Amino acid sequence: MPFDVLCDVRLEAIRAYGLFHHEPFHDLDVSLPANILIDRDGRVAWMHIATSIQDRMDPNEVLKQVQRLLR
Repeated sequence: MPFDVLCDVRLEAIRAYGLFHHEPFHDLDVSLPANILIDRDGRVAWMHIATSIQDRMDPNEVLKQVQRLLR
């Protein structure tokens, strides 16, 4: 892929971005689904954080945000 993907096994980024969620049914620590676009300067340019672990962002909306940032 032409971009970096984060693997956060220590949950450090998940906690830093406020995405930490404990799933009591399976007794698992997981991340809330999130889409975070980081600009070339390393700043968060756009972010969507789900309100539940079942929530998923519409891929077309993410693409729209990427295209907006590329202008």
